[in-house]
Amino acid sequence: MMCVLYVDLLGVLQLAGISINSVTYVGLVMSIGLMVDYIMHITVVYFESCALTRGEKVRDVLMTIGTSVFIGGTTTLLGVVPLAFSTSEVFWNMFVLFLGLVTLGMGHGLILMPVLLSLIGPVGNNNLKPTPRLRSQDREELELSAA
Repeated sequence: MMCVLYVDLLGVLQLAGISINSVTYVGLVMSIGLMVDYIMHITVVYFESCALTRGEKVRDVLMTIGTSVFIGGTTTLLGVVPLAFSTSEVFWNMFVLFLGLVTLGMGHGLILMPVLLSLIGPVGNNNLKPTPRLRSQDREELELSAA
């Protein structure tokens, strides 16, 4: 899935008329780390889900980590929007690179990956131990007991 996203990102650069130079290449290398955020968080939570059917697992994924992935992508996009107004070609290239990365990454992570997991993902409870997640009510009780 990471390779598909990377090839899509190269296609976006081609459509935008951006050639691969040293600056663009550095941006592409940095983008690998951001790609992991969009896809791997979804996959890990799917495998940690205690649900028994694929549909329930995907529902758990989107309810548990989907909003965090969406907010992370949105804030990343907001962080690079000022680059769109730059007159420098280097900044414009980085803006197009990150715009494509965030758009494609959120599309792959929040749409394509859950659909694929709901169709061909493993079924049943896995042997992985789920990461304990505290509900907000549990956090409040812990804070009150600590005080």
